[in-house]
Amino acid sequence: MYLGCSCTTAFQELGEECSQFPCKIWNFIFNEMSGILEDFRDEVYSVEDATELLFERVFNPLNEMICECNPRIHDAAFKCIANYDGDILTETGMDTVYNAVVGLLDLDSLKNVFVAVSNANCLSVDGEVCYETYANSWMTWAQYWDNTIDESYDDECDDACQSFRRIGREFERYISAFSEGGKNSFRKIVYAYIAMNKKFFCSPRCQESVANDFYSCCNVEGLRIMQESDFGANVIRVAENMLGFFAEMGEGGTMDFDKQAMKKYFAMFDLAKFCKPLPGRQPNFYQQKVDQCDAAVEYYYDY
Repeated sequence: MYLGCSCTTAFQELGEECSQFPCKIWNFIFNEMSGILEDFRDEVYSVEDATELLFERVFNPLNEMICECNPRIHDAAFKCIANYDGDILTETGMDTVYNAVVGLLDLDSLKNVFVAVSNANCLSVDGEVCYETYANSWMTWAQYWDNTIDESYDDECDDACQSFRRIGREFERYISAFSEGGKNSFRKIVYAYIAMNKKFFCSPRCQESVANDFYSCCNVEGLRIMQESDFGANVIRVAENMLGFFAEMGEGGTMDFDKQAMKKYFAMFDLAKFCKPLPGRQPNFYQQKVDQCDAAVEYYYDY
């Protein structure tokens, strides 16, 4: 039995419907993925096409399955990982190696990361499921990329805010940071990324347009979920754990991981604070969105 007794038991404890989650994932991979790949080959002609296919045919269906059993599905999944005893290990003689590897991983922090992401995705706001709202935001993001690379898109005639050309200089600095190397290379990459996003999200000229396109009430409440669950701290712990793991395996020591830089990176997602205007300057459209959501939106938790 390739799923193993411990995994089978863990999922059976979820009840009749959710106990079928591994089978649903397996069926999705074997019944849907070939068609998705064919459509990717035959019907994708732009970044938006590729993003729409990915989110409507993969991201949304998978989240629908997860949200039906969230967050208990993560309890079962991580019990399965920690205690896996399927035939695939015993038949290959890899059970001892697997147990040693799992013993080096911070599964608690990793589980907390997955739970926080699922809680944010599975939230419903005013009857709209948030993972669908996030998918729509990513498709809008893809439209921006298509506008950026489309030679016929005229920043003078079309909306310059709806492309990434206006952050071209910051993007070049971000890409260059990867090749600089040396001391504090990780920090340079993160800070260049933050500077690029500062220009994109906070520019007075485009802030209102970008806020309307990307900052929904799902983002507002999703951020609160992330903050309350210490998402950033858990990701940092996972990253440090993985770097330690690779060092243990003899593959580490290639990047000077910077915890403070990562904290600044996660602080960036609170756009109401990240784009806080100077006294007397234009209003902060992200803070306005937060205030509107607090005043008018009813939240429904599916977990």
